[in-house]
Amino acid sequence: MWAVCLVFFQAALLAGYAYAHLARIALSPRAQASVHVLLLVAAGATLPIALDTGTAPPSDAEPASWLLTRLAMAVAPSFVVAAATAPLLQGWFATSGRDRYFLYAASNIGSFAALVLFPVALEPSFDLTQMKLGWAIGYGGLVLLTLACAWSVSGAPVAADPGTAPTWRMRFLWLALAFVPSALLVGVTNHISTDVAAVPLLWVVPLALYLLSFVNAFAARPWVTVNGAAAAVVVLLALVATASSLGWGAPHVTWQIARHCLALFAFSLALHGRLALLRPPSAELTTFYLWMALGGALGGSFAALAAPVLFDSVLEYPLMVVAACLLLPGRWPELKRPFAALLDIVVPGLMVLALVYWPETGWQPEGMAWALLLLMLTGLFRPLRMGLAATVAFLGHLAIDAGPETHLRSRSFFGVHLVRDEGLIRVLRHGTTLHGGQSQLAARKGQPLAYYHPLGPAGTLLMAHGGTPLTRKTGVVGLGVGALARYADPGEDWTFFEIDREIIRISRDTGLFTLLADAPVSPRIVAGDARIRLADEPDGSFTLLIIDAFSSDAIPMHLLTEEAFRLYRRKLMPGGVLLMNVTNRHLLLEPVVARAGALLGMVAMAARDNDTTALEAGDWKAGSEWVLLSSDPAALDLLKGLPHWREAIVAPGPAWTDQYSNLIEAIRR
Repeated sequence: MWAVCLVFFQAALLAGYAYAHLARIALSPRAQASVHVLLLVAAGATLPIALDTGTAPPSDAEPASWLLTRLAMAVAPSFVVAAATAPLLQGWFATSGRDRYFLYAASNIGSFAALVLFPVALEPSFDLTQMKLGWAIGYGGLVLLTLACAWSVSGAPVAADPGTAPTWRMRFLWLALAFVPSALLVGVTNHISTDVAAVPLLWVVPLALYLLSFVNAFAARPWVTVNGAAAAVVVLLALVATASSLGWGAPHVTWQIARHCLALFAFSLALHGRLALLRPPSAELTTFYLWMALGGALGGSFAALAAPVLFDSVLEYPLMVVAACLLLPGRWPELKRPFAALLDIVVPGLMVLALVYWPETGWQPEGMAWALLLLMLTGLFRPLRMGLAATVAFLGHLAIDAGPETHLRSRSFFGVHLVRDEGLIRVLRHGTTLHGGQSQLAARKGQPLAYYHPLGPAGTLLMAHGGTPLTRKTGVVGLGVGALARYADPGEDWTFFEIDREIIRISRDTGLFTLLADAPVSPRIVAGDARIRLADEPDGSFTLLIIDAFSSDAIPMHLLTEEAFRLYRRKLMPGGVLLMNVTNRHLLLEPVVARAGALLGMVAMAARDNDTTALEAGDWKAGSEWVLLSSDPAALDLLKGLPHWREAIVAPGPAWTDQYSNLIEAIRR
């Protein structure tokens, strides 16, 4: 979702810059000012921004295109015209002999401040209606300030800086220097959010560093030079690549995140710094911004839209690392100097082969690590050598990572899915998140594992009351590998709701998992967003509704709002039970869930089973946290004699709604 939204704003920025460029070419400064103010006022008629939340995406809709269409209809008019304001005003800036590009640094300081303040200050303090109104008021201020600027400059032509039009070679270089950091931003964010840790709000950090690199590049006095950033890239890549080759993990997940973010920052400082050094005279300012915006939009689109279709892993990240190395400042071998070319290409290649692969012993990760270290440390200001070293690191990592224990790697809009054997257990993982597993021992193949283990809170409840009126009509949000279906009894009616069609395909593939196929019932599986599809079910459809969608750290907020809980309560029969799996590494969701239930008159009990014994861990029982809610206090009798359960903790403050949420309050401290 984040990546697709980023693509939309990059595309809208490109549209704004294209309009600004055409206006500069076709209109006088006075005409530019008049037209732009009129367009600002006209676009203001679409405010406050109103997203069409009443129209749900069809179950077979492609999420990215549906989201882009909705954003274009609601946000594009005001954003495109606002985005065009910066290059137009810089074009009007008539002080002779002064570089106008420092204003681009100021623009990105504003973007950085807004990005940091929104999740920590604005979102917890205001609901969506208030924020949309505030944005509309701010937009009105923008119109007035733009009008004042237009009035001050429209009376006289702006002096053009002397200079020739940029060549096509230079334009494509601008595009490449913008394309690679933009794609790298999405790739790094996807990698650390899936393969390292899906920490809430983690996406803010890479984007903030990306914006700061623009501030540095276009500042009147950059605090980091291009050569200094290139040297930092060499050191960081040497450390990251060799550590990965040897299988050395960082001592803490924070350091793993930091090294990837620092590498992104160093690359962005180097490439954006080089981009700023290649900027043309101010007469070609809008041309430069247009090509830069085109590169950013294409880079974001490649990583967010094309990569999930082309690759079955986050392959865009290492590919962009290689491309970034090739774009670093430095010397390339000249064809007229074949000896220099030989040194830059053949000798490093032979060194890699000698260290990495010996006929007697085969592939040597340690040799590759030393080869990479030597190549990178001698690759400063030699982009081709750096690119070769990064390519070797990338190919070596693929060789080490591909093993016979991996049965499937696939990718959808919702991320990368990996099915592999970990000992005697076959697991389905989405990055670092476990979505279920199945024992490969014939006697244990039907036993639910992990969060759903028979000795866990949910398992003991379903074992004690399976086949009773509690489970007669059961709905489950979140399919995983279908482990919960093993608790069904013949004759019961079970329905699973799953948003990711790839998960449905994997769970039904008996060559991978058989929990669903061998279940006592044949459950109905409904594809699509659970809240939307649940609304289509008749009221009073379920005796038990299990919400199992929060074990990933990127939680679906719309399943935790007051409106969502009203929907759950309507879909339950009188006396029905709502059971929620709130297991999460970074968020404490029990108080949030209990508060939402309390506001609707539902009693809540909670269970936290984090004391897994060594024997249970060997049986693949994972710690888990659950909350049980019901409008009928008598439903709590179901928990009598069961371990772990206690009265739930209710969070103070306002409940989350479709208009308001406060993720900060739920972060574990």
